[in-house]
Amino acid sequence: MPYSVASDAPSRSLYLSLTGDGGLERTLTVEGGGTNATVIIPDIDRSNGVIHIIDRFLGIPYQTVAERLSTDPVASLTSSLARESGFTQELKLPEKMTLLLPSDIAWQRLKAQLNTSYNAVFADQKSPEVLAVLKRHLIADEALTIEEMANITAANGSVTTTDGETVKVEHMPGSQEYLIKWRSLQARVLRADEECTNGYIHVIDAVLIGPKDISTPRASAASSAAGSTAASALLMAASWALLRL
Repeated sequence: MPYSVASDAPSRSLYLSLTGDGGLERTLTVEGGGTNATVIIPDIDRSNGVIHIIDRFLGIPYQTVAERLSTDPVASLTSSLARESGFTQELKLPEKMTLLLPSDIAWQRLKAQLNTSYNAVFADQKSPEVLAVLKRHLIADEALTIEEMANITAANGSVTTTDGETVKVEHMPGSQEYLIKWRSLQARVLRADEECTNGYIHVIDAVLIGPKDISTPRASAASSAAGSTAASALLMAASWALLRL
């Protein structure tokens, strides 16, 4: 999960992510103002601090939402699903957009919760069910900061996504944290206001998925093929787990 630190710019944070296998070949990336940079020379000690040289200016967006999704180090699983399901093409249609982006940790947590039901739904990444889940995370034709989404929620009750679903964005009093609420599920915003040339990305810690998404004919067929009461019970348990999130 990214580590955030406040920058000197008003209401702007820097998000640090360390990727790699835990050995010497690890990479430190930093995101700020819609730009993702890699630390190329770390730990230059000076008398009053430490300098880390990065490979790009921060705060100057240079990628579209689709391009940013394909390169974000904390969203490789969403990127893969988007590419295979055709969602990447959906991201090229609106002139402006806002994307609620599930992190890799969000998908890993969902897979652990659903167990084999996850494979029943997501094994075929080109399926319309996968595309439907991803479209729920997109607000087309509007580039909205997280504060603007919270203000719309306060004024109108919710924000409408591309597939006609509604989400609520709420600011946690006394903090800089925001919550995304969809039906009985809620997600915490890990990184807000990643500015792109055509919109904003907000990284969240949960996938907006419900019991109906895992009760598709594809998932039901997988349970029938298993030929056991245990398989059906597992699907019901997964649905119950989602309802309780």
